[in-house]
Amino acid sequence: MKIYSGALFVLSLSLVACAGHRPELNRNSYFQSVGEETAERDITACEKEVLNRGTEYGQTRGGRILQGGVVGALGGAIIGAVGGATSGTSGIAALIGASVLGVGGALFGAVSPLEPSSNYQDQVDNCLKEKGYEPKGWK
Repeated sequence: MKIYSGALFVLSLSLVACAGHRPELNRNSYFQSVGEETAERDITACEKEVLNRGTEYGQTRGGRILQGGVVGALGGAIIGAVGGATSGTSGIAALIGASVLGVGGALFGAVSPLEPSSNYQDQVDNCLKEKGYEPKGWK
């Protein structure tokens, strides 16, 4: 049973990693006339167009891994140092905490979705507006 639940956990993390931020559209008259399938294709086309112009998406996977690792390591070091202070082994406990939570944070960064920059979002939104859509935000 543990193997099955572990596999399910890994699968759910991989699905989260694939889910990126995408624009949400109001269901205005244009959206209603073209339908959801065409709207999804238009979103993808606008995203590709913006990237082809040389606009950076925003965060990179390496940046997310580094950010998660650093935050985890700092938090682990603090927790380890405080926890180890009572037994006089705060240095070792800080090192262990930083190592464990640093790896955990890096893994979390590896599977968490990337966030687009505001510049990227604005350009995709403008492309969609030119097509007749009304963007209402990103999810």
